[in-house]
Amino acid sequence: DCCKNIFMSGKGNKGIKSVNVDDIKEVITVAYDSEKVSLEEIEAAIAMAGFDANDRKADPEAYQKLDGCCKKP
Repeated sequence: DCCKNIFMSGKGNKGIKSVNVDDIKEVITVAYDSEKVSLEEIEAAIAMAGFDANDRKADPEAYQKLDGCCKKP
């Protein structure tokens, strides 16, 4: 999935064990090592990749650069 690859290639991937993207529910689930990365760092990385992360909104510039398949309909 291209959206998963965008996130996994970003700066926030240290300590990330797995990422699951549910396109239907529009949910990203991340398993991570809390000793290597915090929830806040993961949320920031997701937002900087162009996606909303919990209460943190997507970076508008990054969102515009996403492929059409990764944008909200």
